[in-house]
Amino acid sequence: MRTLAKALTLSAALALPLTGGVAVAEEQAASQESGKSQCAKPVKLLDGANPMQGWHMAGPGSFSVEEHGVIETQGGMGLLWYEAEKFEEYTLHLDFRLLDESNNSGVFVGFPDPGDDPWVAVTEGEEIQINDNPGGDPQKTGAVYNEKPAATRASNPIGEWNHYKIVVRDDAITVHLNGTQVNHWVDDDPRVDLSEGYIGLQNHPPTSVQFRHARVHESCH
Repeated sequence: MRTLAKALTLSAALALPLTGGVAVAEEQAASQESGKSQCAKPVKLLDGANPMQGWHMAGPGSFSVEEHGVIETQGGMGLLWYEAEKFEEYTLHLDFRLLDESNNSGVFVGFPDPGDDPWVAVTEGEEIQINDNPGGDPQKTGAVYNEKPAATRASNPIGEWNHYKIVVRDDAITVHLNGTQVNHWVDDDPRVDLSEGYIGLQNHPPTSVQFRHARVHESCH
């Protein structure tokens, strides 16, 4: 039965369209393991019906709501953080899209309540970088910012959607990009406590980055 379940999961994943296929395939695989490491129901952070519900903007700039539940960075530098809930030992899934090679953003994890100060996430959390500019900032997509670069490049071409799977467990962050593990970082910064914290998205001027389909699976205890 275990072999059959895995075969069915693989068949379903191969039948998926390319765009969003990695995200759905990983969610199906997660459901197969629900009795082991994943809770049954994910927490939807970006819901298509009302994507900004539960979020709070800290600092300058904003996020605009586009079609189909997509949000897009505007101005900055600020932080859109999910204030409705903080998380312990979880897997974060989300899609992002760079509209130009100069675009820059990031996903913050493991930071305390920042209120209206976006720099709390910078100094007391960790950022998983979004940046495919061949020049400029040497920190590229998949890097844990200023901690560890991505092991390999796995980004889709500019203008196409990418899928992040970010696992935060104990004091470690594991980053998967489009189905490829690109980073594993054991945090040794005494200012950062990854055991519990909030999730945030960076708006980095003057660029625009889009996000969609963000959800969290917390580990069961």
